[in-house]
Amino acid sequence: MKIAKIIKIIDEYTIVINKGKNDNVMVGDLCLIYEIGEELFDIDSNKSLGNLEIVKGKGEVIHTQEQMSTIKSIEEKVTRMIQKPTMPFMSEEERFDTVTIPFERVRLNDLVKKIGTTLFFSKSP
Repeated sequence: MKIAKIIKIIDEYTIVINKGKNDNVMVGDLCLIYEIGEELFDIDSNKSLGNLEIVKGKGEVIHTQEQMSTIKSIEEKVTRMIQKPTMPFMSEEERFDTVTIPFERVRLNDLVKKIGTTLFFSKSP
């Protein structure tokens, strides 16, 4: 997927972009949502290093159409950790409660680029 743009904000966790199956976007693609910030320069040479990417979140493609795709936030924050002994004299089992973090101040025309793909394993019937 080449760089895409947000064309609709469904809610703080879900966005729609202007790229889809025709652009090889697939369910499970991982994406970075960002905006272009100021141009930065090397402190020694004063050479341009390019524009800063201001990250607004990471998401996963959950649905694709021919020319658009829906992306859901995948970033999480731990709300609490639960530990319990599995058996006497054995290590504790850890479990984490998490909540999904919304995208941060996304706007129409913010940019989206692919950063990876999740792996799906089909279950036998």
